[in-house]
Amino acid sequence: MRNTVQSPFYHSDGAQTRSTALTRIWRPIFTQAAVLLALAVTLTACNQASSQTAHPRATPTPTATPFPQVISDSTFVNMTLVNGVVYAGAGSNGVYALRASDGHVLWHREIEGSVSFDPLLVNGIVYISSSVGDGLSYTYALRASDGAQLWRYSSNNYAFLPTISGDVAYITGEGGYVTALRASDGHQIWRTNTAAPVYGVPLVMNGVVYAASSFSYYSASNGPGYIYALRASDGHQLWRVTTDESPTLSMAMNGAVYAFTNNALFALDAGDGHQRWRQSLDTSIGPQSQVVNGVMYFTTTEISLEGTPTTGSAGPASPLGAAGNLLQSVMQMAPVTTVRPHKEGISSIYAVRIDNGAVLWHYKLTPEGGNNWAQWLSVSDDGIVYTGSFVGENKGYIYALNADDGSLLWRHTTQNATPENAAVVGGVIYVGITTSGGDQTSMYAQRASDGSPIWQRPLDGPLSEAPIVPGDTIYVGTTTGAIYALRASTGSVLWHFIALAGS
Repeated sequence: MRNTVQSPFYHSDGAQTRSTALTRIWRPIFTQAAVLLALAVTLTACNQASSQTAHPRATPTPTATPFPQVISDSTFVNMTLVNGVVYAGAGSNGVYALRASDGHVLWHREIEGSVSFDPLLVNGIVYISSSVGDGLSYTYALRASDGAQLWRYSSNNYAFLPTISGDVAYITGEGGYVTALRASDGHQIWRTNTAAPVYGVPLVMNGVVYAASSFSYYSASNGPGYIYALRASDGHQLWRVTTDESPTLSMAMNGAVYAFTNNALFALDAGDGHQRWRQSLDTSIGPQSQVVNGVMYFTTTEISLEGTPTTGSAGPASPLGAAGNLLQSVMQMAPVTTVRPHKEGISSIYAVRIDNGAVLWHYKLTPEGGNNWAQWLSVSDDGIVYTGSFVGENKGYIYALNADDGSLLWRHTTQNATPENAAVVGGVIYVGITTSGGDQTSMYAQRASDGSPIWQRPLDGPLSEAPIVPGDTIYVGTTTGAIYALRASTGSVLWHFIALAGS
């Protein structure tokens, strides 16, 4: 399972799923495709960064020949590993169950639409969210043992992956609702409408469902928004809090609900919704977060749009890395040549106490040419915060910070390449790095102590998400429909699978 411990997917009552960063909330919202497409084009237009020599440690250029079986540029793989089985959604090619030891296909289920999130396995049922287009989406419940369809829930708007608590699946959607379905057969128990579209999966804690909604989640006005507390048994509204800007739920724990807006992090009392504390931030997008020992570590990015629009080809890499996956369905529809405005983005790392909101430290990534975009975040057990950043199409960094005070321990330069998704496990950073122009991606293993390289392995394409590292094997999915199992110590390929429609 992934080493990230904080996720917007809150599952109670023994739910088994892989934790992901907060960015999993940020997925395609099809009725606002025009806004997302503009943002997608914007995010691919980073200026090339000026050189900087502080803490230089260049990544070697991969020389091995990559695998030739590239299928397409749009088969994003979303994976979950549970009990020795890799459950993978591969774009519009359906859902696969692969034996983790050798990649043998246990079953394959074709579904309508394209898989939007990692499969979720709870109590022997695999839940899948798919997007068909024109606002239509489906939630599938498949039997984990053989992939048989148990039920399917249809929505005339974009719906998020359900949150499972007991025998109930709670689903939110862009249509402005929270729905409770019986997990065993999909029977609707209740449905509560909200004042605005609901974005992101709901949180469930102590018999209460929490959801965030807004009319302007991706618009320039960015507000107002609402946070709801609904009784899990019947959907009755217990309280509602109005926010100045569009909220994003982060987590529910210790009797509090934590949420972000465009410029603040705040904690609400789970019982009555009153604000416990609020901390202003210098951010323009939803951050990634992880909680360790009562401290929330998260990234923020301040975005500015300036200058004269230019015409050019959209590059293959998003400067937001994992957060850029929210745009994957919209990006597939983007023209090769687009008009794009100049933009800049500067990221920061924060450490905040979750009991009172006090900022312990704040580290601002060094701007180069007005850019430095944090892509992922991981906090190790030995008290080190790791992050990767995108500076330009030909440069990026990997940082290691002291978790106690935010001081820089080391910074690794990825020259002529940019780091994408990563996992930090057992003193090793496993990170996907794509060369300038996006013509080659490799998985790197680097020592977490100083960033020095251990091995590298060419891949079929960029990583869809962070690798899964449960032990001595690394599982990686790419945007070309490839799934790899690599030996963690050497990077050698244990097995390699390509998702094909109808296979």
